[in-house]
Amino acid sequence: MKKFILTLALALAITFPLSAQTATQTCSGPISCTGTNPQTCTTSNMVCGWTFTGLTPTPTPTPTPTPVPSAYVGPCDILAAAGTPCKAAYSLARLMLASYAGPLFQIKRASDKTTHNAVALSTGVVNAADLNGFCASTTCTITEFYDQIQSVNNLTPACCGPSWPSGATPTPLGWTTPQNGLMVPIARILNGEAYMYGYGNVSGIPIGNSSITVYMVAENTSEGGQVSGCCASFSDSENPIHGGAKGQMFGLAWSTGGMGIEGTGTGPWPGLDLELGVYGYGPTPTQKYLSILGKYNSTATTMTLKSGDATQGGLTTLYTGSLPAGYTMNLEGAVSLGMGGDGSNSPINFIEGAIIASPSTDATDNALQANIVSFY
Repeated sequence: MKKFILTLALALAITFPLSAQTATQTCSGPISCTGTNPQTCTTSNMVCGWTFTGLTPTPTPTPTPTPVPSAYVGPCDILAAAGTPCKAAYSLARLMLASYAGPLFQIKRASDKTTHNAVALSTGVVNAADLNGFCASTTCTITEFYDQIQSVNNLTPACCGPSWPSGATPTPLGWTTPQNGLMVPIARILNGEAYMYGYGNVSGIPIGNSSITVYMVAENTSEGGQVSGCCASFSDSENPIHGGAKGQMFGLAWSTGGMGIEGTGTGPWPGLDLELGVYGYGPTPTQKYLSILGKYNSTATTMTLKSGDATQGGLTTLYTGSLPAGYTMNLEGAVSLGMGGDGSNSPINFIEGAIIASPSTDATDNALQANIVSFY
């Protein structure tokens, strides 16, 4: 900053009135000037390195430079800078990676069955006016979540139970207004509505006994929606969907039930679904918008669950320690949203989320939460 101010002052041809005393100024070059008032020295003979003897110069005030707006930074930019890049990322509200130039999600309107892609503005925020215009005088459903990282792991309707993947019902496009006052889209996924990428195809999602981090931003049910009674709602899941064994999935739950619940109050609680067990921890949250983050470290064979308010403050560690008894991770690499690994209904009010193929550090978790809070 000091170097910037000096350079700016030299460039503005500012004059320095001298006192009535004799003054000697010595520059770094061959030029010097001496004299008494009203003599002045201007930028025409000023060189970096002046020293002043016998006076106190009074410079003309320097105008404050106009601030340059900061470049947009998405959550996956934070994670990539920390060496833990996203492998799949989805958002209805914004760009997850600043360099991503594709659509965020696809909608279909009921009136004529036409589809339309949601895009982001130059600010990184979804173009809400465009969506409202497209859906005016009718209703719209969300027909595809686009993967903003590889443009491969796109989530399409696929739900639920023994008839999976037939009978899928797309979720209506909803709206919510976080603390920042910006109205953003939301998917209030109900029973019988869910999305998946998999079908035997895997692209960069952790498989086997691999480290993983998953995070999501979700809304509670104060404005509608349903709460899951069992399972994870955003997961590295069985591939294809089936009733698997312990450790065949790793997902984030916002749930009231499931083996292993250790939360207090009536729930729902943030939790981790490892298949054949949903492990929820902590007090019943009261926040309207939640950040939920879970990770598994394959080297230490430990898991961690954190949660916090997506609009303010930091993350709280609800659990960190060994895997539950009887679990060995053997991930299968599908991505599911709104259903458990066996196709069970697992409704969620979803705004954004990402999957990372490594365990994030606490410092990275804090930076990620700060990015979330700055947006919501």
